[in-house]
Amino acid sequence: TEGVMYRKNLRPFRISAGAFYTYAPPGSDAGDTTYTPDIINTRLIFEHILDDKTGFGYNLEIVGLHGTTWRADGHAINRGQRSGSTVLGVEPALQWRFGQSNFVGAAGGLFTVAGQNASNSIYPNLSIFWYWSKSGKVQMR
Repeated sequence: TEGVMYRKNLRPFRISAGAFYTYAPPGSDAGDTTYTPDIINTRLIFEHILDDKTGFGYNLEIVGLHGTTWRADGHAINRGQRSGSTVLGVEPALQWRFGQSNFVGAAGGLFTVAGQNASNSIYPNLSIFWYWSKSGKVQMR
């Protein structure tokens, strides 16, 4: 996955946006090589850190997941949604810092609002991040 991300800190809030391209590696089925669509992931995130010390806060993400009709490697798609797909959703989440470590966890769920060639689903999300800085202190915003 490759991408770009932007973040603006406006205490006590943080606004982030990003666009990412995920190359789907080839697979195999009964000796045949399979090729599924690549994915473009776009996000707009509004975060509110309630406690800097514990890193506790909440966020709301507006998410777009787009299955492409092409592959970066030029192979024809022979599995999955060949005509492309789109999922637009909203993901509320909570985040917190693990003690005084540089690890931060987040848990939430992506709720489908609209889509094309995709199922209306709920996608659970559990993430662990490691933050670093020159000072060795985690800055939550």
